[in-house]
Amino acid sequence: MKRYLCMMIGLTLPVLLFSQDMQLPKWEANINEMVKTTQLFKTNTIQERLSSIAIDHYSGTNWIFGDSVKYTYSGTHDDAGLSPVDIEKFFTLPDFDNMLWLHFDGVIWANYLQCTQTFDANGYKMENVLAGWSGTDWINSMRYLYSFDSEGRMETQTIQLWSGVVFENATTIEFSYNTYGLEEVNYFNWTGINWEPGNRKVYAYNGNGQLEYFTQYSWTGTDWEYQSRTVYYYTTEGLLEEYLYQFWNISVWTNSSKSTFSYNADGFVVENIRLLWNGSSWENSERITVQLDANNVPEYSIQESWDGFIWVKYYRFRYTYEDYDDGTVAVPESDISYAIKIFPNPAHRNVNVLIKSRGDALGQLEIRDVYRQLVSSMQVALHLGENLFQIDLQSMGVATGAYTLSIRTGSKTFVGKLLVQ
Repeated sequence: MKRYLCMMIGLTLPVLLFSQDMQLPKWEANINEMVKTTQLFKTNTIQERLSSIAIDHYSGTNWIFGDSVKYTYSGTHDDAGLSPVDIEKFFTLPDFDNMLWLHFDGVIWANYLQCTQTFDANGYKMENVLAGWSGTDWINSMRYLYSFDSEGRMETQTIQLWSGVVFENATTIEFSYNTYGLEEVNYFNWTGINWEPGNRKVYAYNGNGQLEYFTQYSWTGTDWEYQSRTVYYYTTEGLLEEYLYQFWNISVWTNSSKSTFSYNADGFVVENIRLLWNGSSWENSERITVQLDANNVPEYSIQESWDGFIWVKYYRFRYTYEDYDDGTVAVPESDISYAIKIFPNPAHRNVNVLIKSRGDALGQLEIRDVYRQLVSSMQVALHLGENLFQIDLQSMGVATGAYTLSIRTGSKTFVGKLLVQ
């Protein structure tokens, strides 16, 4: 278990900076989309959200209990589609109120790590505080502070480290957007007096509006210079097939590593393989395989390493879920309840969206890609009864691919799948 714990506990600032793309809002890279297709006029939608992760390690002959991560939520907050192939996100991605990590020493369970989060009145995440267990008390470690724009997109993320007395600034990240999604991410380091540039990422998109690559730059003190880039490749169905990580070697981009993804017939990821470049060919490094249930919900995932001949198991993550009201059910403080039908589906240039509402409300219609990046949005006025909208996908910049289409008002959201051909 030590290998995994060291990987997770090593949340030092350099690691956090390297993995910031793993810690963006809900729409950020989500390969294994877990949004369930809804039925027309279904007004009592009980969903499942992740309640715990059991982490086992392999002894060479059997699985041994290791650690357990438990989540508690409030209201309609959920796991934000946490993917079993991006398990390192479980500190920040789910919209939990509290995350408790317990360590099993073979005899008893003991406190280990804790994350607490707070949200504003609109349900946007405002703060995430990470603390470690001293044996008698929780000791703060670091804090994330967030801000969002009027469209619900993250504007800033600030990382602060615990000095022993107060949280002190370490890094702040600023996000900017274009019509496709992220345009730039800029990192600034706190000197104790002011913020100085550190790193910068610039995003580029292909003709279908999909993320093609992003380039990372480092600040020399006078100018930006290339550091690395990540290039994305897709299947004909619009699913992420591979991403390639390269570093800048004086004058050329040089291969470093890549990840490949395999899917089942329903388009859910079942395997992720990471490979390393040895200078002339690709060599296996690590693999994650995912076991899905009949509803394509992950039951467990297994991490393996390549020993040069075979895949060797080392960790297993077992997932437990709880039922919750996703907010579409009429509740005492509101009589708004939604149902949605999207047709034709697959669609081409135009698509019809039929919404049934139990009251009048102003809603936000959003179309997001498989990485949860916002592709297009518009406000819609909902009235009691059936509401029919026709959307010109071409004029809204929606290209060929798989999407989710949602209607949101307040804390209530109803979601359907959309395929554009």
